[in-house]
Amino acid sequence: PAAWAHELLPPWGAELLNQKMPFVRREYWTDQGSVNVFNVVGTWHASYENKPWLYLLEHGRRMPHNLDWLARNPGYYTGTELKKPTMYFATLDGLTFYITDDGNHRTCLARFYFYERGLTQLHGVTIRQFDVDEAFWQLYQQIMALIKQHRLMIYVEPKRELLQRDDTAAWKTDHHQPYLLWHDDHGTTRLDYEAALKKQAWLQRYRPSFWRRWFA
Repeated sequence: PAAWAHELLPPWGAELLNQKMPFVRREYWTDQGSVNVFNVVGTWHASYENKPWLYLLEHGRRMPHNLDWLARNPGYYTGTELKKPTMYFATLDGLTFYITDDGNHRTCLARFYFYERGLTQLHGVTIRQFDVDEAFWQLYQQIMALIKQHRLMIYVEPKRELLQRDDTAAWKTDHHQPYLLWHDDHGTTRLDYEAALKKQAWLQRYRPSFWRRWFA
């Protein structure tokens, strides 16, 4: 087998993405997408994460069924029409993809099948792409660390606001505006990125009073 057959499938970071969801600026979805099958690098299926592609080919629970189906209907893999049943992928950068809800065995077969035939594109699949505002996410992490460091009674809540949706049949893109809700003794303040930078600067300059140091 090809060298990539021994590459491990890292887990899809669903938990981390859930934490980052308030900072997703654009979320794209289509059920008629195309994926370079060799850019599929991982999975969120617990049984196959951190296992090599060859393991999935040889030991996948549904692999005998899917091998038989490939022999009877190779056009399912090479055709451009909508896949039924579909295959699901997610990406953060538009280049590296992870298998999500369904399609682990079929993606594995497509890799080996396409490799033999010099093909790359798997058409008619479902794709979700998340564009995360990494700078805002990192700023939020730094603010939370400073609040914890100073033991301040401040609660910061990440949010996002839907600005608009672009869509036609079979695809959509949601545009969001990330922001923070800053809760302290004076009430609640909404912070965009620039306002959050000012709060971070204030926290970095913060020096507790004598009494706060004493009671701390």
